[in-house]
Amino acid sequence: MAALLGTWLLVVISIHIIADQGKISSLGSTISYLSTHDELAHFTLIGLLGFFVSMVSVSQFHIGRFAIPKLVVLLMVVVTIEETTQLWRPMRGFSFYDMSANLLGILSFNFIASRLKSRIFDAV
Repeated sequence: MAALLGTWLLVVISIHIIADQGKISSLGSTISYLSTHDELAHFTLIGLLGFFVSMVSVSQFHIGRFAIPKLVVLLMVVVTIEETTQLWRPMRGFSFYDMSANLLGILSFNFIASRLKSRIFDAV
């Protein structure tokens, strides 16, 4: 699972670098489609990153009856900071919608990962 996390992180970072250079449309029709449906791309790409982070995370914060992996919280902070820095980058644009899609993607995919982990551990 850690190898999948590393691979997906490289994919997300590569797309991020290409977007910073303003060349996202040169990646092909799928990426061009996602760039016009930006919130879907944020939800899916960052959400899957959250899924893999959740799957490899061991320690958790407990808030009432809820538990959230510490690495997922760290990812949420990093993603929020990264989106905010787009205010000062010429080829990018800050968007509350993008930030919301990032955070909802992380939380949604974390929920899926936590259910999957509990089924795996219950089966053992």
